Amino acid sequence: PNSNRKDGPECRCLDGYNGTISWKGEEPLGTCTAVSCKIPNSDFAAGADCQCLPGFYGQIKWNGNKTKGECLPQPACSSNVVHVTWLKAQLRDSKGHKCPAGEQLV
Repeated sequence: PNSNRKDGPECRCLDGYNGTISWKGEEPLGTCTAVSCKIPNSDFAAGADCQCLPGFYGQIKWNGNKTKGECLPQPACSSNVVHVTWLKAQLRDSKGHKCPAGEQLV
């Protein structure tokens, strides 16, 4: 059930699963088992169920049986942040506060 369900030698385990599938006539043999996820700050759930823990954000992707991605701490200022940038020049905000060049902005 965790394969791409293709016939013959094209049959492989889905991303996030590991195993070998062979054929005996028209009958597939073998199993695909969910691979352990070892991304720091994730829930370490096996296979495609792996996700970042509460308080962290990021994307975890699988390429075959290998994970790629990271789970970073959510910024304290907002859980809805989608972009962080740095000032290139000094700025005064609408309340007159001075923001120096190089300061992170959310």
